Amino acid sequence: MMIRGKEAWGPVLMMGVLQSALVACLPWLIDRTGLSAGTWSLILSAGMIPVLLGAPLWGRVVDRRGAGSVSGQASMMVLAGFGLLLLVLAAGLQGELAVACLLVARLAHGVGAGGVFPAAQRLAVANTGPEEWGYRLSRLQMAVHTGRLAGPALVVMAAWLEMMTVLVLAGALAVLLVLGGARSRAQAPVDATPGRAGSGADGRPSWLAGWPFYLMALLLTGWVGAVQFVLGPTLTAMAGVSSEMGSSLTAAALVLASLVGLVFGPMVHAWARGNVILVAIWGSSLLVAGLVLARAQSLPAVYSGIAALAFGAAVLTPWYGSLLRQCHPDAQGEVAGRLASTHTLGYIIGTLTGGWLLEVSPERPMTFFVLLVPVLGLLAARARALTRRDRTAGQSAPARQFPPAVSGAPGERTDNPPPPASQPRRE
Repeated sequence: MMIRGKEAWGPVLMMGVLQSALVACLPWLIDRTGLSAGTWSLILSAGMIPVLLGAPLWGRVVDRRGAGSVSGQASMMVLAGFGLLLLVLAAGLQGELAVACLLVARLAHGVGAGGVFPAAQRLAVANTGPEEWGYRLSRLQMAVHTGRLAGPALVVMAAWLEMMTVLVLAGALAVLLVLGGARSRAQAPVDATPGRAGSGADGRPSWLAGWPFYLMALLLTGWVGAVQFVLGPTLTAMAGVSSEMGSSLTAAALVLASLVGLVFGPMVHAWARGNVILVAIWGSSLLVAGLVLARAQSLPAVYSGIAALAFGAAVLTPWYGSLLRQCHPDAQGEVAGRLASTHTLGYIIGTLTGGWLLEVSPERPMTFFVLLVPVLGLLAARARALTRRDRTAGQSAPARQFPPAVSGAPGERTDNPPPPASQPRRE
């Protein structure tokens, strides 16, 4: 049985490995370069700017030229950026020169990352109807979480190997993953070119029309980004251990989060298709996460809060992504690019907020996170209202067929033909 979109899994895995490895070893990076936590927050945030600006443009390219070529080109940029970062660390550069080189490395990473995710998401929903999009997107998250699991797992090895050796191993694994994705594209070429992004009234989705979805994405990723940045220093101080041991504790927490997202995200979306029950699941999980992290005074409490946060995020992200795509089925790449841009802006805000929180409130940097949950609930209600309005309007309009999401090889049978746009999603 052919697994749709598998040629995109390698680059997505690669992104997860490299990014999570850097976050997990943040205490070591601070110690190695002599740069402060605030400076590192600026460096990591600067690498997100090209994603913020470029992801929507990459998404339009995906719609017009196909996802396969975009995935390969973008992956090479990410690898080049990580290679430069390794050179800076290996040379032991410090001060302004180190900052300048690290900024260049992260900018290259950001240019590539802006294309990897729109291409991967476009492939994930190939040849399926709207009722399957949430599950397909949650399954793609399995690749993301697997990469995020592999990165911290490698950092845990720093207890026996030098951290520099561990980062080199992470880079080598990333190269192998990208090569594996290229081999999959060569064996089963997929030109993910849907109906042109400009075809029809929905061809160019409006940012304003989808504001509840984008704001939910912004708040969630801002929350996750802040937690990720404060996690390492918080665990290190709480346990009273060295920076390398603190990196191992941080890696363990990220491994736990990845395992939760890897297992339970697709499981929930495969079992629960109704929007009410999905909102109840992610809402209650995020509420528990906010309460636990705000009051955490021990390592088990922090790990419990991280697990609850990972569970809620793994359910929420495919939920709003699927609903937004239902509003603009002809512009899958552009919607994915805009979501990637919004997610990146959230991570930038979260990373900067995390650095600020460590400076002003190092003892309890995660206290205010619980306040985000009621806001997410209000936005979810507004998003559902917009989706119902679009469907009601669509009932009076002529039925419009979804364009084929992926053009397969000549003579290939489509196992899951897209349904008419007027067919309602299973609730």
